[in-house]
Amino acid sequence: MCWLGAGVAARTAGQPAEAPANAPAGYESVVTTREVPGYPWPETTVRRRVRATAEQVMAVYADFDDQARYLPDLVQCRVERRLAPNRLQVFFEYKAPLLNERYTSDVAITRTATGFQMTSDLNQARYARRLENDLRVDALGSEALIASTNRIDPGSLGATFGSPSMVTQRLVATVQAIAAHVERLRSSDPAALGRLIAQLNQMLAPRP
Repeated sequence: MCWLGAGVAARTAGQPAEAPANAPAGYESVVTTREVPGYPWPETTVRRRVRATAEQVMAVYADFDDQARYLPDLVQCRVERRLAPNRLQVFFEYKAPLLNERYTSDVAITRTATGFQMTSDLNQARYARRLENDLRVDALGSEALIASTNRIDPGSLGATFGSPSMVTQRLVATVQAIAAHVERLRSSDPAALGRLIAQLNQMLAPRP
C-alpha cells in the first residue's frame, strides 16, 4: 500500500470488494483503470498470480514493520496503534521528488469466503487529500491471486510531483515485490513464514 501506488481490490463505499474475476493465466501483472466520481485520477487495479497460498501472502503483507525492507520506494512503515486485534493505525513514508510523502492510515484485515482482504483509509497525509487502498488475496487452486487497487486524490502538490502513470508503475512494482518476497520466504525460510502465519491467525482469531 502506498501513496502514488500501493494497495489493493476495488471497493464500493460501505460494501466489501467482490472476488476478482478473470485471473491472469500467467504470472505477469495485469493492470486495469477506471474513472471514479469525485476522484481526479483514475482508480488503478493490478492483478497477479502468486506461487503461494492466500494465507501465506496475507501473512507476509500483514507484517507491516518489515515492509520497508522489500517494498520499492517505501522508506519506513510502522504500526503506531492497535485499534483492535485486526485493526491498526499504520504510518508510511514513501520517497517523493521534493519532500517524502508521509501519512497514517487505519488498516483492517479480514477473512473472506475465498481468502483475505485488507482495507485502508487515510487519516492524515503531507500531500494526499484522500487515499483508499484495498488488497484482496484469493485462493486460486494451490496458488493465490492478488488484486490490489488504489484510489487517490493527490492534492495540489501531489498532482504537481506525481501522475496517474506513476501510480500504475508503483502499484505494479509493489505487487511484484510482495509476490517475490512471499515466494522467496516459501522456498528459503519456511520457518519464518510459519511464524508470520501464526501471527495472522492470532490477529484474526474469533474473540468471545
